[in-house]
Amino acid sequence: MLQKKEYTGSWKLSGTELWYAGILRHDPYSETILALIGDESVKFDHAVQHLIVGKTMTGFLTLYGCWLNNSRTNFDVKTIDFSVEIFFVGAQYQAEADIVFNKIYFGVHNLASWVKLYSPNFPTIKGNDLDLQQQLPNNVDFEVPDNFVGKIEYGYSSETSNYPVRTVIENHVTMVLESKDKKSFGDWLKLADIFADFITFCTFSQSDILEITFIDHDLVAKSSCYGDIKWPEPVRCYYTRTARKTGLKNINPHECAVLYQDIQTHFRQIIRDWYQEYYTLVVPLYLGLRYFEEMHIISIEKFMDVAKALEVLHRKTEMVPKSEKDRVKILKKKVYDNPALTEFELQWLKEKLSSAHEPTLRDRLIHLITNFDCVFLKTLIPDVIAFSKRIADLRNLHTHYDDHDGRYQDADGPELRELTDKMIIVLLTVLLRRLDIDSSVYARNLKKKFWRLFPRT
Repeated sequence: MLQKKEYTGSWKLSGTELWYAGILRHDPYSETILALIGDESVKFDHAVQHLIVGKTMTGFLTLYGCWLNNSRTNFDVKTIDFSVEIFFVGAQYQAEADIVFNKIYFGVHNLASWVKLYSPNFPTIKGNDLDLQQQLPNNVDFEVPDNFVGKIEYGYSSETSNYPVRTVIENHVTMVLESKDKKSFGDWLKLADIFADFITFCTFSQSDILEITFIDHDLVAKSSCYGDIKWPEPVRCYYTRTARKTGLKNINPHECAVLYQDIQTHFRQIIRDWYQEYYTLVVPLYLGLRYFEEMHIISIEKFMDVAKALEVLHRKTEMVPKSEKDRVKILKKKVYDNPALTEFELQWLKEKLSSAHEPTLRDRLIHLITNFDCVFLKTLIPDVIAFSKRIADLRNLHTHYDDHDGRYQDADGPELRELTDKMIIVLLTVLLRRLDIDSSVYARNLKKKFWRLFPRT
């Protein structure tokens, strides 16, 4: 898990030759602050420092994206605080262009539970030695678009104590991404975030990147104990997750939409499709994934997010027929060519008819739900037209309806939860089908998670 860090040492700002004493304090869910210590004469010309390098007992550090936060003076000692966006432990870089790597290792929260990697069988004693007999699955290799190679590596660690006598065994699942060409740290973190979002998507629970280690094949260390043996010097990376201050929760594998064992035979193709679809469907994905951050909280904002996700998903994946566009274009021309219209009326009509060829939210929902011959969705939503109309009316009520005559009723808490849950199930179903995952794989798990929505059989 992510832990707080503290580094004490000397620090030098970019463009200067002066070193300052200071302490770097890192809280993964709060903030990262570098406190520089000096006398009253210490001044900085720029509030934003692109890079700050440091020397500590831990080794070299590079701080990226620093800006002046606060300064204070106590008893002739001046302390200047810099907020830090991201920092690297293990190397000093003089420019952003130098922060490039060939490989990244990172952990993902809930990944071990998702692949259902559990502890080994009870250990056996051979003489005075403890044999753990850990049976780990084979590593999984896959490819990511743009010539990246990925791997899921399995491992474990153990710790034995004598008083009391016990052995603690911990499983580890590490993600590895590699490229022959060097890539910037931002590109690597983006790829890691996309995989973490895949775990969130499959598990109903917010996931995140954990420990991050970069490898640069040109940055090597030499062993004095084993001759001239060289190996890549690891560079660890840390940053603050300000949007997730509450931390992360462990999942129950039985409540996931899809487990690794369900898609094991097609995992390589599915994860490749996920990376390809992610860039095209980034908006509906982010809107939909917000639902899982606090699943027990249902609000009109979440309802609007999921409705917008379905609307954008349909717009991105289902093209309006050309015949319909041509028909609307002809009708528009007839309206615009009317000589009786004033300039104001003409501009008003052009604005209102600019998206006349776009289907309504009601029509988009009907098309998404009926487009799949899925018994699972038919059971969930027996009256598709009434459901879609209710969603559209409620969305419009909170956007642009001036409902003084009471034709459109707002939703109470139970109805709002039911409508939001049904929409998120439709969104998940469409996205899973786009990854060529059959409904029989995830229907059972969705029914367990949203059991209130399905009649008992």
